[in-house]
Amino acid sequence: MNLEKLGIKKDVQYEYITTTTSKDGIKNAGAFGFKYLGDDKVFCRIFEGSKTLKNILDTNEYGIYLNG
Repeated sequence: MNLEKLGIKKDVQYEYITTTTSKDGIKNAGAFGFKYLGDDKVFCRIFEGSKTLKNILDTNEYGIYLNG
């Protein structure tokens, strides 16, 4: 997917909401930042010890919402 076609510019920080669900079905949402690095690669930092990271590692699933 070409992220630039969506209006996402390289080396600009964007904020988004990540939603996850635990393996027990408990929903979680958190705000994060990411940068588009080009070549359809993004950098985002999800902190160790967070519910979000635990849910992603346990289920291999997450969703994002970009406003704009």
